[in-house]
Amino acid sequence: LRPITDDDEDAWLDPARQLGANLARCSETAKDPAAFNAVRALVEAIDKNIYGLSRAHINSSGSFWFPGSQWLTERAVLKQLDALFDLANRAKLGGPAMAQAIQLSNEVKHVLRLSKVRKHVKNLLRSRQFIQAGIEEKAWAIIEGNVGTPPLKLIHWQCIEDLGYLPKHKVDGTGTGAVHVDELLEEVATKLNVYKKKAERQTVVFFLSHRWLQTEGRSGHHPDSEDCIKARKLASFARWFKGMAARAGMMVDVAYWIDYCCCEQDDRHGVELGIAALPLYIASCTKVLAWRTPDFHRRSWTMVERLLSYSFC
Repeated sequence: LRPITDDDEDAWLDPARQLGANLARCSETAKDPAAFNAVRALVEAIDKNIYGLSRAHINSSGSFWFPGSQWLTERAVLKQLDALFDLANRAKLGGPAMAQAIQLSNEVKHVLRLSKVRKHVKNLLRSRQFIQAGIEEKAWAIIEGNVGTPPLKLIHWQCIEDLGYLPKHKVDGTGTGAVHVDELLEEVATKLNVYKKKAERQTVVFFLSHRWLQTEGRSGHHPDSEDCIKARKLASFARWFKGMAARAGMMVDVAYWIDYCCCEQDDRHGVELGIAALPLYIASCTKVLAWRTPDFHRRSWTMVERLLSYSFC
């Protein structure tokens, strides 16, 4: 297998190498090493296929150049995973080796989901119908096909003002925070006393491009300062924006897409799926709001967000 480097992000490599080393030790002492060698060969084949799938979104001229080739490779990997456990049972692998095989299978299946999500993202961004659709139609398009794309969630500005802080995704104990688009539009329709379809046209969604203000210390990483200045300023900005619109004769409401509030933060697999879907989230927003810090223009994340916003927002 390929050697692991310090910056290698292929999470399946570690259990694959551990399993390979375990199999090598077993084959040296076994009377009939053929079964162990067959498992090792299968692990190497899985690594080769999943390596190509993990980079299919940036390698259009590589292994997946003809229609359906990516789908065929995904099917082949699933069959290889089934065969892996069949061979492992025949070889009567011990507990540690089986645990490594299970971990390898979980990581490979996650890469398959990630590959499907990335393909789904590319297809939607190529679709003029998606680009020109309203926010509710985009939200449904994002989750269609059952490929595992995390749904688009938004947080109403008044929720931030009422809480006084930025609520973490899925964690806030009060039951408030980011919600699905249809729920947000129902809330906006009630506040503005209009039909839901009209509420969609009167909702301005800002994508917040920012760097996290707390990156060290006992409190750990957090997007806001200890005195919640970002939450307070986002609420103030929404009030100012609504006031400016009202003076121009327009009745609007404001919602935000904020990574900390609207996207998975703890589960690694969920985080990676959310990052893969980031272009769709940006394409679903009306405007981009930049929280500028001295290093804002030099950070890779904010550069990528601006690039995506210039292209799709």
